[in-house]
Amino acid sequence: MAVLVARYLPQDDDGEPVILWKYPLRANQKITIGRAGAAPEGTVEQSLSDREVFEGVDSVPDDSVRAISWRHVAVTWLPGRLRMKVEIRTSPRRPSNRIYGPNKQTSDVMELEPDQAFQIGPFTFTLAETEREYATRSIESARQGTGSLEDVLINGLTEVVSRFRPSDVDHQFHAQFVQGMRIAFPTAAEMGIAVLRPNGEIEFEARDPAVFGFSNTVVRNALKTQEVVEYSRQAATESGFTSVAHLDWAVCAPIRSTRQDDPRHAIYLSGGGGTSTLPQARQVAALFAEVYRSLNDLRETNTRYRALLKFLPKPVRPLVDRPNFDELLAPVARTVTVLFCDIRGSCSLSEPTDDLQRQWNGVVLQALELMSRAIVTQDGVIGGLIGDAVMGFWGWPTQYADQRARAIRAARAIHEGFQHTLARGNRVGSLGFGIGIAHGPAIVGRMGNFDMHKVDVFGPTVNLSSRLESMTKAFGVRVLADRAVLEDKLSESLETDIGYRELARVVPAGFTDAIRIFEIFPDSAEKPAWSVLENYERSRRAFEGGNWREAQRLLAKTTSDDGPTRFLADWIETHKATLDALPQGEVGCIRFTK
Repeated sequence: MAVLVARYLPQDDDGEPVILWKYPLRANQKITIGRAGAAPEGTVEQSLSDREVFEGVDSVPDDSVRAISWRHVAVTWLPGRLRMKVEIRTSPRRPSNRIYGPNKQTSDVMELEPDQAFQIGPFTFTLAETEREYATRSIESARQGTGSLEDVLINGLTEVVSRFRPSDVDHQFHAQFVQGMRIAFPTAAEMGIAVLRPNGEIEFEARDPAVFGFSNTVVRNALKTQEVVEYSRQAATESGFTSVAHLDWAVCAPIRSTRQDDPRHAIYLSGGGGTSTLPQARQVAALFAEVYRSLNDLRETNTRYRALLKFLPKPVRPLVDRPNFDELLAPVARTVTVLFCDIRGSCSLSEPTDDLQRQWNGVVLQALELMSRAIVTQDGVIGGLIGDAVMGFWGWPTQYADQRARAIRAARAIHEGFQHTLARGNRVGSLGFGIGIAHGPAIVGRMGNFDMHKVDVFGPTVNLSSRLESMTKAFGVRVLADRAVLEDKLSESLETDIGYRELARVVPAGFTDAIRIFEIFPDSAEKPAWSVLENYERSRRAFEGGNWREAQRLLAKTTSDDGPTRFLADWIETHKATLDALPQGEVGCIRFTK
């Protein structure tokens, strides 16, 4: 079978030819080329099923399409002569546009060889043989001393290598490999990739033709000895092989592997027509077995590479394939937003004697996946899993203008995820969690020593997010953030539906300066009643102004189970003996020591 390739040549000098279609030509079948809707008035259109039609081609201007007439030309593939016959329509009248063949010839009937073309206006039509026909003809030429078998072999190997993709699944890889073998040795009657199954059966993972009988003994001996084994009808009796009626020869080359757990594969070729081609078949089988081994090693390396990529955070993985990878991962100073989320209650899920593997594979892993997915969905970088906690950050490698809003949305998604699993009766939903979000400077990138590196973030902003998460336990809230996270909200440019309240001025453990912290409500259901919020705000202002007795009185008025109200009331009661003696800078400030 040959192929007719239609190309469009843009009118501007810089335009590249555009392939419009490829049409298979069957032996001695006449195909009409024309344009739909161009038939003379009163003429019955030929059915569209047996002719090529120009219509709906977006890349071709209408005025160019009009260069093709109705039933403009007919072509016939003549395989015996390796020619394509081209006949110009002469009735009811000749096309207005001339047809130019090779060397600008314009006769009514032309014969074109492979790779020759005829042209109508801005369109060219080229005869192209299929790879199998080209390879067969090349072998015949080589036998007659006018061609090279090496060329055919190179064509086959080129087919395999050019189509190879390390990510191809087995059936794609094997099918493309057999296609390349067919190009390299088209005269073989049968070929394929044999595999010895664990049950001892021999099967073919790809073959040409789809069904054929094969020499079981040849394949088994090759796989057993790990050497190339061949069969010929003449030597069948001497070698102990059973004569195969339709085969004059067969050859099998094992695909050697250093891995003991690899399936046992082999390249198999067989054919008739005498044994003159057996030495060539042996060389082809051995060569393709080595190429298979090398390409399969690349596939396995790619599989491991893709698996190792998962050790990198998702936003960082695209950087690996860039030429300046090391430069892109170098530690740099950035303004980042860090989210630290810890699971509450995971230690109570099992007794100390319980199986740790079972506990990890159960609710703990599900909870960590839930938290990590919420961060990644907002394009955050997972900085690490610390026990049953997850740390994520925004601001590198991509610097998002809304990174603080992304962190808040991730916190909301974590809350919604736990609520959803609780509604379904999943034990993950019974776990609590605390989230701390901080915004500020940090060093971020590839960090570590000579033995191990990891993508990480370092600096006081990271420590603060962890301290804020710890303080959620004391205040009895889900999410705490520092003032920097909500600065845009406080100036009314952050998302308008973010609910929050200021809780206190605190000095986190390990810090020297006081900061203002805020509770962020993950959803409206978590938000206390307006009266509770208003009373807490009045209490907080009184406390920070040094009037702790007024704050205590106001806090006592709230009867609801509000975490921050309870915490501040308890803290004042515990420290009231020393509150009047505090220095000016300590008034209205809560210091955490752990």
